[in-house]
This record gives sequence, C-alpha cells and structure tokens, in this order.
Amino acid sequence: MDEDIIPPDYHLNPKIFETIFVKKENYQDLRHIALDGHLGSLHNRFLSWRIFLGILPESRSLEDWANITEKLRHDYYTIAESHNKIKTENLDPLIFNPLSSAKENPWNNFHENNHLKQLIRQDVDRCFQEKQLFTLQKVKDIMVGVLFIWSKQHPELSYKQGMHELLGIIVFIAYAEQVSQSIEGIEEDSKRFLEIFNDSRHMEADIFWIFSRVMDLGIMELFNPVVNQKRNDNKKNNLFSWDAELEHNELVNQDKTFHDNASTILKRCHLIHHRLLKAIDSELYNHLERQKIEPQMYLQRYLRCMLSREFTFADTLIIWDALFASFGVNVENRGEIVTGKINFDRELILLDFICVAMIVFVRISLLQSDGTGILRRLLKFPPVEDIHIIIALGIAYKDRIIEGKPLVQPKPRSEIPRVITSQSKINDPLRAEEDIKTAPKAPEDEKSNIHPSDELMKPNESSPSPKKSSKTKNPFADKVHNVISLLQDQLNDSTFNEYKMQESLRNLELLKNEIIEAITKRDENMLEAS
Repeated sequence: MDEDIIPPDYHLNPKIFETIFVKKENYQDLRHIALDGHLGSLHNRFLSWRIFLGILPESRSLEDWANITEKLRHDYYTIAESHNKIKTENLDPLIFNPLSSAKENPWNNFHENNHLKQLIRQDVDRCFQEKQLFTLQKVKDIMVGVLFIWSKQHPELSYKQGMHELLGIIVFIAYAEQVSQSIEGIEEDSKRFLEIFNDSRHMEADIFWIFSRVMDLGIMELFNPVVNQKRNDNKKNNLFSWDAELEHNELVNQDKTFHDNASTILKRCHLIHHRLLKAIDSELYNHLERQKIEPQMYLQRYLRCMLSREFTFADTLIIWDALFASFGVNVENRGEIVTGKINFDRELILLDFICVAMIVFVRISLLQSDGTGILRRLLKFPPVEDIHIIIALGIAYKDRIIEGKPLVQPKPRSEIPRVITSQSKINDPLRAEEDIKTAPKAPEDEKSNIHPSDELMKPNESSPSPKKSSKTKNPFADKVHNVISLLQDQLNDSTFNEYKMQESLRNLELLKNEIIEAITKRDENMLEAS
C-alpha cells in the first residue's frame, strides 16, 4: 500500500489478527484495550469496530462471522440494485414525458436520484482534502454510493451535511486495513478468515453496514432540525405577537431534556448541559447559566460529528474506539433521576459524558470568561496533548453518574503499557479495584470542599516526588521552586494543557495557605513574647 496515501501506523497487522481473533489471546480484554486508548497499536480497528458495534456478535465463532459477513454483503448489493436500477428504457415519451413532474412518472425517480447524488458529491469532494486518500476517485465513488443508498433507505431524513465526515473516518480505516495482496507470516486458516473480513472487493458493503449501525445508535436523529416546525393554521405568523415571541425564545435557559415537543438534538444537548454538567460541576454550570449560554450553540456540532471536528484525525479515532468499546455494556442505571431511561443497546452513552469532560477540562478559562469568550473557547477547543485524559474523565463521570462509582484519577497514557502481549495484564485505571482501594481519602470534613475535577486532576500520590536539594533547608523554597517549574513547563509547551494548569494553580493555592499559616503563627509568637 502507498505510504503517501495511508501512513504505516494504520496498516493492517495480520500476525496480531491471528493472535487476538484466531487464537483468542487477550480477546476478552479487547474492549479494555480500546478504552485505554491502545486499539490502534493492534492494527485491526476495522474488525474490532464491527465486533464492538454488534455487527459480528462476540459470542459467535469465526466461521459464523464469515457467514454473517457474506450475507450482509449480499443484502447490501440487493438493496443497492433496487435503488440504482430505474426502468427508463423503452418508455414512450408521449406517455412518460421525461420533463413531466407527475407522481406516477418513472422519470421522477431518475431525476431525484441524480439530484441527491449531486448534493452528496459536493460534500464528498470537500471531505478531508488534506489527506491524499480522499482525493482518489475510487474513494469518492464509494462514499457517494454508501451515502446515496443509506439516504434512499431513510427517505424521512435523507442526506444531511456532516454525514460525509462520519463516513470518511470509517472509509479511512477500511481502506487502511484492506487485504489487497498476498498475506505472509500466518497460518492458512487465519489467512482465509482475514481475506474474508477485510476483502477490498467488498469494502463498500462493509463500510455501509458500519455507517448504518453507527447512525442507528442515536446519531441519525441528531441530524433533524434543532427546532421542530410548529404549524398554526388558524393564526397568521406575527413576529411581534406574544405567542410568536414565546416560540422565538423557547430555546433560552429552559431545560427541555424531557419535553415531548422538543427535537432529539435539543433534548440531547439539554441533557448534557442541564442534567449531567449540573450534577458533575454545579459551579461551572451556574456560571454558564448566568452568561445565558445555550447548550445547542456548541453541543450540536459536538454530537452530530461525534467530536471529529474538535480534535485531530488521530485523536478522533481513539475517541471512537472508546465510544464503540463502551457500547452495549448493560449496567444498572443508578442515576436515572438525572439521565432518564437509557437504552444501552441503542445509544452511544459515553459520547455525552466525554462532552461533559471537555467542558470541565477547560473550566478555568470558562469561569474567567464572559458569554462571548465561553462560546469562543467551546467552539474552538484547544489542542490536547493527551486525549486519553479527556476520555478517562468521560468514563469516570459515566461510572459516577450511572453506576455510582467513586471518581478515579485518570492516568496519563505514558503510564499504561502500549505493547499488548498474551502475558501482559491490561491496565484499566477506571476499573481496577486496587486503584479504588488505595486511592487517598480526604478527611470527612474536607470532602465536601473537593471539586470533582480537582479530585480527578490531582497528581498521583504514589509517584515519586522531586528530589530536594541537600543545600535547601527552607521548605518554602522547595515549594516555590516546584511551582515555578510547573509554570515554566506550561509556558514551554506548544499546546495548551489544562491538566498542568490545574496542577500549577492547586500548588499555588497550597503554597499561599502555608505562607498565611506561617505568618499567622509568627504573629502569635511575637504577641506571646511581648
């Protein structure tokens, strides 16, 4: 495969396929690997995503997966033929005029299909043009074909702008891991299955079913209009009437999470803002409310594009790994009073909590900004040095709200082993009982003052502290030196790092309190001496 089109980091690895999926070594830990941000190191995303999404059931054998794959491909080609084949041959133009718009005219479908394909192609031609893969005509044709068939299957919604970006990410992974030449280094049986699952000849059909499955998991409804159309035939639409004013301002500062008349995208945005964020960070939520920030102003794009516009392409893949890996894991929802009823088999639940984690991640700049500054920051999210921190925060918030688990400090990815072997234990910081048991506990009278993000952001207590200089005898000098080092480290970073900023400010606060305490004790001693 041309490395200019697909970087080697994304190429298929047949040996890992054989180890994980054929010999079933570490197969049970596949979801944990994805949640830890290391699925990319296995170089088998295309198959893993199909397993996570339930297209290929985990409990079935490889032979069953092969049969399911062949059937789905056959179904796709049947559906595609039914929408692409329009009988316009041998039509008498005196009876069926090609320019007539009559309902029963077969030419209508022909014109509608051409118009739909033209609309889709306009967006596909602009999709990820910085990547050479998406300049290939073959790739563009696949994307137009998949989006056209999906739109014809869902005429009530059809195609909407933004869908092409979601599809583009799936296309990239499918193309990167296709089998287009002979495979070496694995057993014949493993080779046979891999050639079936990643057959380049049927790539379009496989991509269609992944895209269709993702859209079925609560994403399709998000492309409906934010405000439902209201019709009142008995009244003229008067912008200055009381009713019209209420309708015009119905979005502002009202929790519509469970309103029957609200659109799906509006309900989802309000659930994240008015319910989840309020439960996790009431101080930040109240500040956004005082600034009259409407959640759909920024969350609409987060949700519809599944965060693909907020992060780099590589980070988006890691986020999607976690979203798909967390799907379908049924647990008791202890936070139903906050979230409402959740269908774990029909929704990508983690997406909502990662959105909350993003908001909390930049809480310092948000608390210091007015309405304009808040929207500017949320609509242009700063570059993130380690995307795993935000994913881990999202998972921790989900576990906190839905399962009632205590918040667990997310670990930087550098502390998690990147190479996964049959002997290595998968380190899952958000599910390890040892981490929960050994987590430092605050005194009872101080727990209420600890902010959730502070508890998550504090540095690892067990990590070795910086060595103190033997020449330094003043403890304040050590603390001042530590704070200056943290701030200098932040200034030297090429990307904004909210985690380091949180740590710097926390250390400054501790230093300030110790100085005040020392001055107070000095004054008391001077009074006693006098």
